[in-house]
Amino acid sequence: SQSLTKFDSPKIILPILSVEPRYAYDDANIVVTGGCNGPYYMIRPRPGVAISNHYLLAILNHPLSEAFVRTNTSPFRGGYYSHGKQFIENLPIPIPTDPERTAIEALVVQMIDAMASVAAARTPQQKTIRKRQADDLRTQIETRVTNLFGLSTADMDLVRAVPVPT
Repeated sequence: SQSLTKFDSPKIILPILSVEPRYAYDDANIVVTGGCNGPYYMIRPRPGVAISNHYLLAILNHPLSEAFVRTNTSPFRGGYYSHGKQFIENLPIPIPTDPERTAIEALVVQMIDAMASVAAARTPQQKTIRKRQADDLRTQIETRVTNLFGLSTADMDLVRAVPVPT
């Protein structure tokens, strides 16, 4: 019964072991098994902090956050590595202005809808078009978060060069 009612509201769900960032927004009260070493964690912003799940999702999915995880994580077989609490709880989270936060949140909501649209596509052509729309939104979100972190193109090249741990 531990924490069953703590997460009966919108949250972010992530698998502890993965080969890439796999953070997912949940507003349907999905219950997952977790704790200790997983297999899942449920997270949300701390109470009293002026950021939302959508904003946090943008930060967690940014390549800089993943680079931090990769440089500090525990590797496992098959290219998997841990996204456990000890590797994500101290990630840097820039505090945006209200207009910046609102713009990022709106893009994340559009991205969630776009990914659902990709999954619902019935033809290869529909899937391709919708995937391009989702990729464009992903790029817009990444660009805005990159600017919040104050990263240059050269910085981002270094961030993207952080290897998957082995």
